[in-house]
Amino acid sequence: MLSAEVFHGYDEDALNNVLLIEKDSFPSEWQFEDAEADYKEKLTDENNINIFLKNNGERVGYLLAIPHNKAVDVLKDADPGMKEDSKRFYIYTLSIVPQYRHRGGLSEMFRTYIKESNKRGISQVSLHARVENGLSKTIQRKLKATLIRRIDAWKYYAYQEPTDYIEASTV
Repeated sequence: MLSAEVFHGYDEDALNNVLLIEKDSFPSEWQFEDAEADYKEKLTDENNINIFLKNNGERVGYLLAIPHNKAVDVLKDADPGMKEDSKRFYIYTLSIVPQYRHRGGLSEMFRTYIKESNKRGISQVSLHARVENGLSKTIQRKLKATLIRRIDAWKYYAYQEPTDYIEASTV
């Protein structure tokens, strides 16, 4: 049975799990060159929300949400339509290893994310979601989308395909 939990702090095991989940979830050309340093920083930052999806104790998925304004700083050239909003988190990455997809894990991670963000007084979320694999439509069904903006050729990652920028409410 899949379950999700918020992870606080940093340890090498968590970092290695994140790197393995990302490696198993995404093609090699989508991997960040400095993934180890980037995820170490993200796991260490107490302002972020780190959630692991687990199957009988084994970590099989990962959701990372960062303050929206940090995402705007990083993505402003790739998506100039993003606007600052200190009352919002941005889902930086969302990954589930292939053999555990379509088993309710995404819903479980979103439920856990919503509880944690609401505990922190944040009820708005944003993210970029792929269109071709159906992720955007799935997320739109699971969250209360308040804005959907299509980017025809998202260039931030190693792919250039249609991507939706989504803003949603979690209450």
